[in-house]
Amino acid sequence: MSDEDERAYAHADSVEGLLRRGRGLGAVRALQDPRRAAGFVYDGIRRDWRWDGTDDRSLYLARLVQDLGLSPAPVVAQLVADEETCLRACEVLELLALTGSDKLGRAFGPTSGRANTGPESWSR
Repeated sequence: MSDEDERAYAHADSVEGLLRRGRGLGAVRALQDPRRAAGFVYDGIRRDWRWDGTDDRSLYLARLVQDLGLSPAPVVAQLVADEETCLRACEVLELLALTGSDKLGRAFGPTSGRANTGPESWSR
């Protein structure tokens, strides 16, 4: 079975189906059980479920990661995937970084945040 065969939407009333469609009700229901919704959120970053690509799904997904208290580590892990997945993960991570996510630094490993990137290090 190909990946395209697996791209059928989940039922429209389910948490999974609502999240795949980018619906606000999906976010509300996900808040009721963040652990159960986590896989659906990460899958939404891994696969682009939009049929027309016109909404700002990366903002929706970044807000879900933040509001549900999910670890960004699975999003960081998607940086080594195919180009489209990597770009979606980058967009979500960029938005999380702009919010000052405490968990984001830990997701990149023990050396994140310790590198000297100021002007004094540029000549090295």
